[in-house]
Amino acid sequence: MKRGCEVRVCLDTNVLLRFALKDVPAEFTRAKAVLESPDVTCLVADVAWVELAYALQHHYGLERAAVVDVLESLMSIDSVRTVGSVVAAACALFLGHPQLSFTDCYLAAYAGQVARAPLYPFDQKLARQHATAQPVPG
Repeated sequence: MKRGCEVRVCLDTNVLLRFALKDVPAEFTRAKAVLESPDVTCLVADVAWVELAYALQHHYGLERAAVVDVLESLMSIDSVRTVGSVVAAACALFLGHPQLSFTDCYLAAYAGQVARAPLYPFDQKLARQHATAQPVPG
C-alpha cells in the first residue's frame, strides 16, 4: 500500500527519464532523493507518461517491452501517484498492438476507461486495431 505523504510535487518527464536511465549521475541523484523521500508524494500527469514512452522508444531506442517495464517500475514506486489504470491499460495495448504508438494506445485506453465513449481517429490503423476506436463518421 502506498504511504501518506506531507508534500506534493508534480514531476516533469525529464526527472522520470533521469531516474530510470541513470545516465546523468547528478540528476539521477536528485531525482532519486525526491522519488524516495518518505515525505513527498510525486504526482505524474498523463502527458508525462506518454512523453516518457515516446522518448524511451524513439530517442533511447528501447524495445516496447523495455518501455513498458520502465513505466511499470516507475508506477510501482510508493511516492508516485497517477491515473495508473489508464497507463497500465495503455501499456497492455502497446505490447499487444505493435503497429500502434503509445500515444494511440493511451488514447484508446482513455476512451474506454475514463470517457467511456468511442475514440474517433482519422487513423484507419487505429480504428481497425482497437474496439473503442471507430472511424470518424462521414
